[in-house]
This record gives sequence, C-alpha cells and structure tokens, in this order.
Amino acid sequence: MEQVESLRFMNTSSAETFGERVRRLREAHAMTQVELAVRANLNPVTIVRVEAGGPAQPLTIKKLARALGVKPRMLTTGEQP
Repeated sequence: MEQVESLRFMNTSSAETFGERVRRLREAHAMTQVELAVRANLNPVTIVRVEAGGPAQPLTIKKLARALGVKPRMLTTGEQP
C-alpha cells in the first residue's frame, strides 16, 4: 500500500489530463479497466471513454474518485490534498 500512496501523490505535470490521472491511479492500484468499473459501479465502456479523453459527468467523477481513494478535485485538477 505504501507504494500506491507514493504513486498516488507523486508530482504530476499540469498538462496531465483527467483521463491520464484516472489511468495512472488505476494502474497504481493494479486494477484493470473492468475492475475499476466494477469498484466504481460504472460500465467498463465509461472507463475506456474517460481514459481516452472523453467527458465525464459529475456523478461519474465522484464514483471514480471514491473507487480510486482520492478526492474528486484531485482527478479533475490534479491538486493534491
């Protein structure tokens, strides 16, 4: 878990997109897209779309943040707590 913590809060480029942050955190948790979808109670197609740069509704962002163990703001802006 310590490794996940260090990966989760490592400095990220301000150019990193929402989808890139979701992918990075998912991979840091060693989850597949399907596993994240199940954990977030979302359709796997939604995870694929978000990671590819597609838009996400506020409820989707909240579900992803909860499943990844971060605040929604971290996903949307990259700001650390």
